[in-house]
Amino acid sequence: MRRPSPAASPRTCATSTPSAPGSSRRPSRPPLACAEGVARNDAEVVELETRADADLAALGGRVNQELQDQVARWSAEAAERIVVSRLDPSVQADLVEAFIAHVGSNGRA
Repeated sequence: MRRPSPAASPRTCATSTPSAPGSSRRPSRPPLACAEGVARNDAEVVELETRADADLAALGGRVNQELQDQVARWSAEAAERIVVSRLDPSVQADLVEAFIAHVGSNGRA
């Protein structure tokens, strides 16, 4: 799921005024440093999303190829079972003789 672009969600830097020692408040950061940090983070997010999209596309292609390969294996197995179930000894002998005759007349298979 895509996140809104960084421009679509404005970010602000939390600032506070310096406080007494031991206080949990952070000192304020200069606005420029904060803006640069936000820009770096936004750029990193875009880069990570781009890499994730590329990874998903690659995985999708690999999954499709694996599915095609599996369907081909199942089809070959089914065809073999059908041929074996319908092939009795006399039909098999006729096929072998026809093949030998064909090879003998052409000189090759």
